[in-house]
Amino acid sequence: MKYLILTDIFGLTPWTDSLKNKLEDLGHQVLVLDPYQGEYLNLADETAAYAAFCEASSHDGYYQSALTLAKAHLPDTLIGFSAGASAAWRIASNKGLNFKSIHCFYPSQIRYYHDLSPKYPCQLILPNYEGSFDVAAMGEYLQGRTNLEIEMSQYGHGFMNPLSAHYNEKAEALALRLLLSIASLQ
Repeated sequence: MKYLILTDIFGLTPWTDSLKNKLEDLGHQVLVLDPYQGEYLNLADETAAYAAFCEASSHDGYYQSALTLAKAHLPDTLIGFSAGASAAWRIASNKGLNFKSIHCFYPSQIRYYHDLSPKYPCQLILPNYEGSFDVAAMGEYLQGRTNLEIEMSQYGHGFMNPLSAHYNEKAEALALRLLLSIASLQ
């Protein structure tokens, strides 16, 4: 199986490398797209990461890069985190791709694209809180759409990323175990 991982605004980190390696160890081909053209920036915190993201790209630019890569390589599975999850959510509404599953972890930009509907099986993992919109209301609004499974997490935005202020080791382990168990079945 082919995987495409879309990073958050921190870009490539030891954590994204570890996820890629774990999926490859299960026999999968894995592509990783980040906003910084493969450069490791070693950003200290979310403020620095957001400034770097705004300088290097935009949400629309990241989405376009991800869509181009998805069309070129036709991955079976798409996994996105934060800005990458927002791009993945938008990609999920495009016809003509090959996705067997899409996993979107805390896509905060979904608030601008809430009228989209996925064309492929899509798991949306929403955080327990977003300062920019009502997460519970968003979950209710999206509920019942075809191809969509919504998980209302009890953890904050960024719980998978050790560099995030809302990182939670327990939540990361649970979500990683879920992703890897799905990957081992493919």
